[in-house]
Amino acid sequence: MSYILNCFVLGEDPFKKFFQFLLDTSEFPTIGLLKDAIITSQKLDFAAKEVKLWSVDFPITDANVNKKEKLDIINKCTNINVNIEDELGGVELPTFSMCSNEFITQKNLQHAHIIVQLPTERPVDDLKSTLEKLESKIDLIRSEVGNVYETSARLEIAKTNGSHYSSKFEISDLNGFIRLSLPRKKFANEKSKYDTPIYIQGYRANRLSYYIYNKNMKTALEESIKYIRSLPRINNFIESLNTLADRAEQALNDWKAFEKNSPNSSENRLFLANTKFLGVMLITSYIIDPKIAIENNHAPFNEVLELDIRGKPTSYHDTKNVSIEIGEIKLTTKNLLHGYRQLLIRLAALGYVIEALNSNDKDDEIADYSCDLVGILYVPKVPHIDVPSEWENGIKFPKGTTHTIRIVAVGDKP
Repeated sequence: MSYILNCFVLGEDPFKKFFQFLLDTSEFPTIGLLKDAIITSQKLDFAAKEVKLWSVDFPITDANVNKKEKLDIINKCTNINVNIEDELGGVELPTFSMCSNEFITQKNLQHAHIIVQLPTERPVDDLKSTLEKLESKIDLIRSEVGNVYETSARLEIAKTNGSHYSSKFEISDLNGFIRLSLPRKKFANEKSKYDTPIYIQGYRANRLSYYIYNKNMKTALEESIKYIRSLPRINNFIESLNTLADRAEQALNDWKAFEKNSPNSSENRLFLANTKFLGVMLITSYIIDPKIAIENNHAPFNEVLELDIRGKPTSYHDTKNVSIEIGEIKLTTKNLLHGYRQLLIRLAALGYVIEALNSNDKDDEIADYSCDLVGILYVPKVPHIDVPSEWENGIKFPKGTTHTIRIVAVGDKP
């Protein structure tokens, strides 16, 4: 998801010198990466470890405060020794915290959201800090050029493909999978009691819950957690994976506790279908080999699946013959592997949704079906891109699906 953050550097007037930062949680999943991006975009001459980010929420426009309140806010914010927690209601944002947990909805756009606290004393520069400065300047150029490219790419995609394309779609529970996978109408082979879209969605989510139980996907998630715990904590990436594993473990414990007190299996399936993040973690852990994922700097399961582009889902007369198209915009071709594997994971997850809707609720029997999964990776215009077959290693697709990823050059980078 994307959010606009109003930020300012402690010591400056937030009414005059705030700046806005567009946070894309898929591009900057952790607070540490958000911090790096803010330092780069504002050309701050400090290493990330020297800078602190604080979450705040107070007005910074004249329309929302009187003169006395404004003066009080300015006096506090321009004092570099102010106690941010006590006097400004700030909460320090931990480096390893996930942005999706800290920023859940768009905050008031007339309020300050982030205070950037710089150190009051500077260490002596050495070769390492000099290299960090150079790298920050390069990242700044890349970020500025990338933002322009993404905007132009979206315009070109919309112009080429028409209004049936939508962007920035998020899946956080089983209902999200259902909404993305199929049209909302009832199909001939579905045994839903009613024809209304909301009932059809609930019926399909219930089928998907059955499938998750029958496939025992909980075991796959437990194995992924176990593998993460076995790794030495040697870098920030592994630390962030352990934080992710903590949340997954808590979600599983909550699920088990609910099942223990639940009156029937129907309630268990309802819990699974409507609990945020749980279904996504279960399905993606079932798809992804944890060892190969981590070797490729990917998490072995996801809490949320974000899609840049969603094509119109199409189907014939039933769930046995389905086509789904999604896409992702990459700002550069240098790290194409990451975007390619992200797209594969999303396609595989949607494929398992279609398989679930063609499965027998009582056992593992799957009816014959055909699902055509198409992923489009939009990149800057380049002469040629080679995609090694190894990029698909460790990502499992259901038997009834075929998948294709096309790399499409769209827009010129300035």
